[in-house]
Amino acid sequence: MENSHNLPLTPYKFVNEKQFFHQMDQLWNNLDAAFEQAHYILQEKESILQQAYSERDHLLQQAQQEATEIKDQTRIVQQARQEASEIHAQTQQECEQLHQQTLEEIEKLRQQTNAECEQLRKDADDYAASVLMNLEQRLTQMLQVTRNGQSSLNSSEQQQQQSSQKKQKPKRKAS
Repeated sequence: MENSHNLPLTPYKFVNEKQFFHQMDQLWNNLDAAFEQAHYILQEKESILQQAYSERDHLLQQAQQEATEIKDQTRIVQQARQEASEIHAQTQQECEQLHQQTLEEIEKLRQQTNAECEQLRKDADDYAASVLMNLEQRLTQMLQVTRNGQSSLNSSEQQQQQSSQKKQKPKRKAS
């Protein structure tokens, strides 16, 4: 828009339609990238959650094996169970935090993408309305100029007819 030429004697500009639609296509193409990025984040979330669950299961399995090996020693068994429970709770908490963070990031991206889409739609609608209003004003001006020209021509023709009628009437002579 900045590189477009102004219409003479107006603040309005000519817009290269092909370039405008090309830029709109680029915007739409960028939206696909944003959706792909959101999809990638979802996949990363699933991968992180899967890894966390796997790590949790691994840690739980290790804790159970250790507890089995030292079950004769009550104090050590109780300590191992307590550690396994803490590790489980900590892992569960970390998983929940990661899950919550991922959901918040996805929601932010979704809201941002929706806001950008709405802004693009609004900008396109505003531009279309502006172009149509400008067109209407120009057509109204052209219609007014045309009517003024017709009125001027009609007025000129009437004056010519009146002057030719005056010339045709014979003058009376005084007797």
